[in-house]
Amino acid sequence: MTDQKLKQAVEEAGYSVVQSVNSRRCLTPQRCLTSFLKRKKWKQKFKRLRLPVEGMTCASCVARVEKVLNKVGGVEKYNVNLATEKATIKFDPSIATQEQLAKVVEEAGYKLILPVINKSVTTN
Repeated sequence: MTDQKLKQAVEEAGYSVVQSVNSRRCLTPQRCLTSFLKRKKWKQKFKRLRLPVEGMTCASCVARVEKVLNKVGGVEKYNVNLATEKATIKFDPSIATQEQLAKVVEEAGYKLILPVINKSVTTN
């Protein structure tokens, strides 16, 4: 990917690209951009969920769940724990939805339990 295409992709995503004045830390535009994107403002865009996963019985199950989560666009980090039977997933909700995450886990043979949103209806 060229520097210009990288800059264009970032700007199309709604962010701006800044040139760093510290040439020792940013030897290439990609490195400057990576440094910029790691700042707190970029991280606020992500959502972190810790959800139960049903059906895992061994380390191979964990590896399979992690493998399918790795393929979902927008997932930045994940950790699947067999002992607690939970998956911690950090993802960009503008790219991936909770339902998409649950679907890929289910297609792998397991069940990701999504939080229930209580929408009570009141009548007058």
